[in-house]
Amino acid sequence: MREQLGIRPMVLQGRQIAPVVRPLRTLIRPSVVAIALMLASIALRLPAVLGYHGPPEPHPFNVREMGIPGAYSDIAHLYFRDQLWRHPLPYFDFRFEYPVLTGVFVWIASFAHASVAQYLVVSGLLLAVCGWLTVRLIARFEGANQWLFATAPALAFYSALNWDLLGLCLLVGALLLFERRRDVAGGAVLALGASAKLFPIVVLPIVVALRVADRRWRSAVWTAAAFAAVTLAVNAPFAIDTARWAVRSSWLYFFDLTNQRPPRATIWKPLLGHGADAVATPVLLVGLALIVALAVHSRRRPGGSLLPASAAALLWVFAAAKVYSPQYALWIFALLAIDGVPVAWVIALAGIDVLIFVTTFGPLYPGVQAFHPVQWVAYGLRQVLTGALVVWIAHRRLDAAGFARAVVERVRAYMGLVRRPAAAIVGLTLLAALLRFATLAVKGFWGDEISTVLLVHRPFDQMLAGIARLESTPPLYYAVAWLWTKVFGTSEAGLRSLSALAGTATVPIVYLAARELLTRRAALIAAALIAVNPLLIWYSQEGRAYALLILLTAAGLLWFARALRSGDDRALAYWAVASSLAFATHYFAAFLIVPEAAILLRARGARRRVVAALAGAVAAGAALLPLAVHQASFGHAAWIGHSSLLGRIGELPGQFAFGFEAQPPVLLGVAGALFLTGGAWLLVRRAGGPDRRGGARFAVVALVAIGLPIALSLAGFDYFNARNSIAVVVPMTIAVAAGYAVWRGSSRAVALGGVTAASLLAVALTVSQPKFHSEDWRDAAQDLGPTPWPRAVVTTPGQAGRKPLEYYLDASLPPVRASLRVREVDLVALPRQGHSRVGRPALARLLHLRLSEFRVLARHVEHGLAVVRYVASRVVDVYPAKLNLRVGRNAATVVAWPRTASEERDDEARNGAL
Repeated sequence: MREQLGIRPMVLQGRQIAPVVRPLRTLIRPSVVAIALMLASIALRLPAVLGYHGPPEPHPFNVREMGIPGAYSDIAHLYFRDQLWRHPLPYFDFRFEYPVLTGVFVWIASFAHASVAQYLVVSGLLLAVCGWLTVRLIARFEGANQWLFATAPALAFYSALNWDLLGLCLLVGALLLFERRRDVAGGAVLALGASAKLFPIVVLPIVVALRVADRRWRSAVWTAAAFAAVTLAVNAPFAIDTARWAVRSSWLYFFDLTNQRPPRATIWKPLLGHGADAVATPVLLVGLALIVALAVHSRRRPGGSLLPASAAALLWVFAAAKVYSPQYALWIFALLAIDGVPVAWVIALAGIDVLIFVTTFGPLYPGVQAFHPVQWVAYGLRQVLTGALVVWIAHRRLDAAGFARAVVERVRAYMGLVRRPAAAIVGLTLLAALLRFATLAVKGFWGDEISTVLLVHRPFDQMLAGIARLESTPPLYYAVAWLWTKVFGTSEAGLRSLSALAGTATVPIVYLAARELLTRRAALIAAALIAVNPLLIWYSQEGRAYALLILLTAAGLLWFARALRSGDDRALAYWAVASSLAFATHYFAAFLIVPEAAILLRARGARRRVVAALAGAVAAGAALLPLAVHQASFGHAAWIGHSSLLGRIGELPGQFAFGFEAQPPVLLGVAGALFLTGGAWLLVRRAGGPDRRGGARFAVVALVAIGLPIALSLAGFDYFNARNSIAVVVPMTIAVAAGYAVWRGSSRAVALGGVTAASLLAVALTVSQPKFHSEDWRDAAQDLGPTPWPRAVVTTPGQAGRKPLEYYLDASLPPVRASLRVREVDLVALPRQGHSRVGRPALARLLHLRLSEFRVLARHVEHGLAVVRYVASRVVDVYPAKLNLRVGRNAATVVAWPRTASEERDDEARNGAL
């Protein structure tokens, strides 16, 4: 039919379509696609910079670029902020928040322009060259898929946003050199990459570890040496001020800013806020260490482990770090392309990246505020998916399962070698010391600790008189602290180190006490639980009597248990001495001494030596009774009875198990109650032999020590709370350990491992939070800084803040009715933390408070404090009573005078003796 109609079939031969297909194949190459996307990134920013004729200042330009979708660029922003049209040299003429090679790149690009538009285009084109080189280098890796990077939306979104492509190009080049065993050159290029962006530095430990594992010692040394030499050569000219032979603060600014940056665009921000450092940094470091170990373990696998381990390490940085910036997606897609991961992973990440771009920059545009919740969902998905990719690479490329089996076998072999518990006790004691000493000075003093500091500054006799009038506890701790601070000073670390030492020493004492009546397994479990207990760690970092109380009551339990087991009369005498010292530290020690004495009488009868030991302990207690009555007359502890007794009792399980700062308290309270109840049930139903008998005796001591103060509270003498009863944690833990010791199999390991992990997590989550009932007055004092003239500082709530500010500002409490001649008035309010916090409405009023003859010099609001500084043009008479009335909420005024040089030297000598 076709032939009849004269229609010829169209048959295209290869030679006919070749002229058409050949150019298309050229255009669709990965490098060409990548260049097109990077040019699109430049074009996306051009509407903000073209035709801008406003003042050369960052604020007017930001207003312009924030009104244009996708137009924001750090490159253009820094052009105005750092006045780059003047060609200033970074680190010499101004401080710069990026590493040195990025600063050099910025400086060189600043010469090739006549406007911000030209500067952006020149910088973008130079970065596009880096991106093109990255694509070409990725193609040289065996098994890599350069399309995964060349088609990534991140190239269009972020290549002209920041300078990441410079560091990324150098990283990929270094990895290629390492893969081809050109280690010295790889170390040098890696140093250049780390001098442009810090991320490449995580590859160095992997390379060195692999070379050492293969016994290529020379290669490992030369790689590290090349890295160090190039790093020094690049950074030294900018870091060292040869005029003073000191490190430039402008060069250190990058590192200071990195450390101080709050969490951003990660799940750490909603979970931990400003406390993210305490968790994110350890998690990051532990993960990197595991990846290095995995790389060494799997180095014999086909293809080696360098590339997958490097990809996993860098991906882990982006998954676990507290800060994430959208342009980091460039690194992620390049790493996935090198490793050749399945396309499905890349498509999922690309979709999330599009969502992040829209929502991150969406709030800059009119009418897109509704994207904020979606933005956080996108951030969370990105972080979770990046972490999942690390797990996938570890499983598929690094034989994580085989590594886990090898670790288990080695642990079993090691445990088989440890026939004596001495090694375990030494390890637990070292762990306890690390948990207690490592962060001694992270938190500032709170009100009660300030009371201790002020007391130990007095002469010894005046300190004893002050204890009788100002405190609610006996004098032994203060006497020891008075001597201790003469050597170690009264700084946070100096004063608290006494408690940290007592808390550390408690661990082996608890083991010895438990071992007298229980099996070795139960004693080890008890020591381990004491070592990681968040409540005991917290009070081991407290400049108060509680850690010493716990140590002395634990020593009393040791001699109590030994007297029961062996009938040794010397043990009775030591028990009487330890009990007397414990009572001289805190009155609540009596509630442990009473059941211990009753059990001793029942077990050994009313023999003369038993009665003599009991009489000695009673006599020591009777000697302190008049002091206790005198202190009670001042009502310092009356605040305890103002809260619900049932509520305080209900809080005990969670606080004893996980401390009182971890969140959420209800969930942790239930978990603590279940853990304690489980141990008690196992003790009653499963335990036998020494664990049952000994555990029952420790349980009786704990129950009576809790029941007696509760009974007194019901009778009207209400001083019961978790803090005063903290010594009960020791016998209670030993009794619970006796129960779990009889639980066989993996269930015990899961239960004890879960409690240990939860305890360590509770410690990590609260390590940077201000201490209980204590807003961070140290930060407030540092924010105020020194003063060149007399000033009055008004603090609210005054009851909580007066003493800390007196100490940190070296201030004094003025007579309420007298006037003060000052030039500055500072208001310090606590908007969030502590039980006596200032609410949001009151805070808003305080931030806009006006004072006659004063103008506002500065306002500063952080997560834990708010500071408003007022200054007058001359010295003004102010009245503390009127200031307190204006501020409200039981405000208190202290006055700070300019400090002389001799006072500064005296203070340094006082606080830093060692």
